[in-house]
Amino acid sequence: MVISDSHRFIFLAVPKAGSSSIETALAPCTSELTSQFNKHATGLKLKRDLPPEIWSSYFKFAFVRNPYDRIESWYYYRRRAALADPNHPNHDLYTGDKTFAEFALWFPRHDMIFKQTDFIAPHGGGLMVDQVYRFEHLHNEFSSLCKRLRLPRLALPKIRASERQAKGQSIWNAESRRIVNEYFAEDFAMFDYPIIET
Repeated sequence: MVISDSHRFIFLAVPKAGSSSIETALAPCTSELTSQFNKHATGLKLKRDLPPEIWSSYFKFAFVRNPYDRIESWYYYRRRAALADPNHPNHDLYTGDKTFAEFALWFPRHDMIFKQTDFIAPHGGGLMVDQVYRFEHLHNEFSSLCKRLRLPRLALPKIRASERQAKGQSIWNAESRRIVNEYFAEDFAMFDYPIIET
């Protein structure tokens, strides 16, 4: 999450949608107010706790990601070798002992990968941001964003990208697809991502 007083914008950071890279690129614009909030603060939290004149007048935006790709990324992110160490401070996030099919059954009840609508369009309400950009076109979208904010062309680093298995190897089965379709139904509908039927 980034709040910029100099360029009058608020970036709401949806997890696993390029947020770390975008935050790093926008770091030169960051105001001190940013440090008062969690990295993934929701629109509801920001609207409640920011001065009304900032929330109402600053340009608010977020990036979203195809739910299938997003949950795959989260699965592989949590399988990284560092987390396997019981002494790692985030060892509780490690899911390297689960197949993706097992993870799909497990995450809706035990995980913290929230729906994207929870961050920017909660409770079936309307969007709380002025613009939604797509992770699938990250570099082009970020370039358009920089023009909109009247920023110079900023470098967009690759940070916290998940290690994936070889292309062409599917980790999906009908049940995991059904679970993701149901769990992220609001994301598919709100952001117009096509659902793959099982």
